[in-house]
Amino acid sequence: MPRPRPFHRLPLLAAAGLVLLTGCSAQPAPVDTRAELPDRFSASGSAVRPDAWWQAFDDPDLTALIQRALRDRPNLRETWARLAQAQATAGRTAAERWPSLSGDAEASRQQTGELRDDGNDGRSRVGGGAAGAPLNSDNVTEDYSLGLSASYELDLWGRVDARADAARLDAKATRQQLKAAALSLTGEVADTWYRLLAQRARLDLLQRQLETNRTVERVVEVRVLQGQAGLADLLRQRELIQQTQEQIATAEGEVQLLENELSVLLGRAPRTGELPDRRSLPDGPALPRTGVPADLIARRPDVQQALLRVKAADKRVAAAIAERFPRIDLTASLTSAAAAPADLFTSWTSNLAAQLSVPLLDAGERKAEVDRTQAVVAERLAQFEGTALTALREVEDALTRIDQQARRVDRLNRQVQLARQAVQRLRSRYVNANVDFLDVLDALTRVQDLERQLIDARRQRLAARVALARALAGGIDPPRPAGEAFEVLAPEPETADAENQETDT
Repeated sequence: MPRPRPFHRLPLLAAAGLVLLTGCSAQPAPVDTRAELPDRFSASGSAVRPDAWWQAFDDPDLTALIQRALRDRPNLRETWARLAQAQATAGRTAAERWPSLSGDAEASRQQTGELRDDGNDGRSRVGGGAAGAPLNSDNVTEDYSLGLSASYELDLWGRVDARADAARLDAKATRQQLKAAALSLTGEVADTWYRLLAQRARLDLLQRQLETNRTVERVVEVRVLQGQAGLADLLRQRELIQQTQEQIATAEGEVQLLENELSVLLGRAPRTGELPDRRSLPDGPALPRTGVPADLIARRPDVQQALLRVKAADKRVAAAIAERFPRIDLTASLTSAAAAPADLFTSWTSNLAAQLSVPLLDAGERKAEVDRTQAVVAERLAQFEGTALTALREVEDALTRIDQQARRVDRLNRQVQLARQAVQRLRSRYVNANVDFLDVLDALTRVQDLERQLIDARRQRLAARVALARALAGGIDPPRPAGEAFEVLAPEPETADAENQETDT
């Protein structure tokens, strides 16, 4: 395998902590990495970035919704169950590092008698008369035994340690998966909540626009009755009213769909609980400090999960290599046997044995397993690099969208102000018969369309701000589900030293 080539910039894997492969002579070869990190992000703010990213939005309703989703969402309980399975597997595999001890006890009773004819019905009876009384003396033999046996594998090449470490790293990766799932859920709740607020605001705007259109309709009716306007002007205005009513019906349906979506995210059935009755979009928080890309790689739970999967795969390479070396198993036993229970502890028999197993010929099976595990390392490493690059892209995409939507909101605000002024002037001139009604209708349609675009732009700016907060956030520890049958162990302290001192032999 080629040696790692030098970089002028920081290698991606070095930023997160190099994967150190362990195991003396069973140590795999180094893995080459190609991805590099930039020195900084394209933009940064000065606002503090809280651990619970949604707190930066200062929205009590959003906070309450997210807390409920983290507590009740079934998908998170599913991930909790996977974490319990992974930790149980790690505990079972770690037990292979220690000797196994088992005890056994046995009691048997054997009775023998003379077979003879009873002289009555021609049938034979063993040791019994007509009423069950013995015909002769029986021979009864009783045996009792008690013993302990132990077995232990001398882990000369680190195979057992590597397997245990791989299972432990898998459990830690599953915990990071839980944090990533919780983080993703918080983002979904926030995005759905603000989409709902935007749709409610759009519905209120359409109601106001409908009233405005009806007011203009009454003005046109008066002019038609006075002979100052044609019937076509009135029909055009009534068509606009019908269009607005259709948009209101569509908006009402969208509000209900978003409420259903948000209810499911909260872990409850649609239409079974009340949601906050907010109807306006907030402006959103200030731009936070984005930090440096290397810090993001070390903080993101999905990236850390991918890195732990790489390390676990490395451990399995070491275990596969160790399988090609000799193996020594130790067994010991201590037994006692007697004809009566009281005599069990009078004499003991002990046995100690060592067994050496040397793989001689397996038609390349163990070598193929080494090749397979090394290919898994390459796969997991590529997944890690892809996940890290995706994390960096998410930050840059959110920064770009925030800038674009901020400019769009400013432009739309100016356009709305100018369009409203144009409508007022054209309506005045129409009343004085100085302008055609088509000009008034065109200006009125234009301002109403711009008002709806402004709500959508504000929502997209807020969605980009949520996406940035999610992309920069670290892991979130959701509350443990109550009343579940499984038990999840407390998380291990995650320090750099603990990760770099793993089963060196």
